[in-house]
Amino acid sequence: MSKADQMQQTPSKANRACKSKKSIDPQNIAPAPYFHYTDRSREVDEDPLTPLAPPYRIPNFLVKLFCILSRDDLRHIIKWLPHGRSWRIIDPVEFEMSVIPTYFGHSSMNSFLRQVNGWGFKRMTQGRNKNSYYNEYFLRGLPHLCKKAPRPSNVASIYVDSKYEPDMYAI
Repeated sequence: MSKADQMQQTPSKANRACKSKKSIDPQNIAPAPYFHYTDRSREVDEDPLTPLAPPYRIPNFLVKLFCILSRDDLRHIIKWLPHGRSWRIIDPVEFEMSVIPTYFGHSSMNSFLRQVNGWGFKRMTQGRNKNSYYNEYFLRGLPHLCKKAPRPSNVASIYVDSKYEPDMYAI
């Protein structure tokens, strides 16, 4: 088989990336304001004696992020939105220069955002929540949900059309 034939049969990396993103079928989503979002705010901690991070181990990304968002002195840099279901970086430059190195041992915003995406956070693209990030297992005042949060594997990411973003203020 010639090189040209092989190239025609093998999809390009860009084509594979596009094909690996699944779209949400509008017929399989919940009605507004939820759409694809599951409200976990009423879930209780089944094992309240289990700490968020095991003793003598470095806390995982979610626990570190929860601690950052809980600090009053960092609210001018990063904060929860009023509904407590998503958070936003207010001052990206200050966040990259002071917060990321302190908590994550590097100073790369791109690395931080890769971790955010790797833990299943979705970015809001419109409305009052624009440029905020949310995850069903990451809610203000409910740190025990971090213990239940799965780290998504390398499965295809799900593309969420902006018209199906949950309305966090209505939930």
